[in-house]
Amino acid sequence: MAEPTKRKLIQRILIIVSGSAFLGLMVIPLMEVFKQDSSPTQQASTSSAQGQQLQQIAQGYEAVLKREPNNVSALQGLAEARLNLQDFSGAVEPVKKLHALDPANLQYIGVLTQLYQRNNDVTGAQELTPKVEKLAQSDPNNPQYIMILTQLYRQTNNTSESTKLENQVEKLVQADPNNPQYLQILAQLRLQANNLPGALETMKKLQQSYPEDEQLKVAIQKIEEAIKQQDQALPIPLPSPLNNE
Repeated sequence: MAEPTKRKLIQRILIIVSGSAFLGLMVIPLMEVFKQDSSPTQQASTSSAQGQQLQQIAQGYEAVLKREPNNVSALQGLAEARLNLQDFSGAVEPVKKLHALDPANLQYIGVLTQLYQRNNDVTGAQELTPKVEKLAQSDPNNPQYIMILTQLYRQTNNTSESTKLENQVEKLVQADPNNPQYLQILAQLRLQANNLPGALETMKKLQQSYPEDEQLKVAIQKIEEAIKQQDQALPIPLPSPLNNE
């Protein structure tokens, strides 16, 4: 398999694995963090004039923040409105402010991580990484911290730290071999390291706990296809030429 094609295939698998809903785990879905019952934004999402109403809602929150720049409800509302508008660049500012006000909040850190990925903001990911590393020291085996760091290391192409994290998670899996969170993280780390057989082994272990999950089936199928294509691309060894005596 050509290297660019292989990378694209692995990226597609990573999207499935890291974003899998079959565990409902890790980095919280963007839209779930700021949702509030009967919020104006939720009501607007069912309206035929959704975009216009969302813009008006966002402007209302912006006006509040001019008077009260640290108003958490307004920051959350603005972030939600911009996310609903798919203004992912614009959503960064209020989420960063929320993170600054509550630095240990894993939901804010998780959403910020996802926004940096969506916006391909490597600088933002580089700035966030040491903050998460420091927080993770207090709870190094917390799967949410590990998953967030996994994604940050991937975005910043930090292979050395990814390898260290993979070794850590392998030990956690040895101690708790059926933990679905650790298994999903290990699969993603192995994919990032282009270790397709290792990722496949981990995903099949995970499937024992979730045999009917369709996303998991798709991920396994994609990995198997990638391994097959990789094997087909291997050069056929030629016999050594005979020496003419």
